[in-house]
Amino acid sequence: MRRRFTFGFNDLLEDADGYLISERVRGGQDIVTAVRNHYRGSGGLTRIGDFLTKRFSGLASTATDMARNMLTMSDDPTIALGRAKLIYGIAGYDTLLPEMLPADKLTEFCRGFADSLLARAGQEGLKKATYLANQKKNLRDSQ
Repeated sequence: MRRRFTFGFNDLLEDADGYLISERVRGGQDIVTAVRNHYRGSGGLTRIGDFLTKRFSGLASTATDMARNMLTMSDDPTIALGRAKLIYGIAGYDTLLPEMLPADKLTEFCRGFADSLLARAGQEGLKKATYLANQKKNLRDSQ
């Protein structure tokens, strides 16, 4: 029986945080300061919106295009081989690689990614009070 894996919400949070923290480091902060500033500031509250803005210019069309490029890019053979190995290792060798999918299906998948980012970014504002209360408690407990 083949196991089915999905890209869950926690995976999205980890990717967004990783990207945003790496941007802080690229901007000159050391890793400890970047992590501290990200989580003690509002980084946890606006991480998806910030990720969408900084990585994809805040546009669904850019997120869709970049997702397609990441899934089909063949310029770097190491990346292409690693992507194929990852997909085959998780889903099996009878799985179509992204570049083998019909163009409309791949576009639909990439649009789904972009739409999900936009929806999650919109939800962040609705959860602000809960997040701030949790952050205050967690910071107090860690001291």
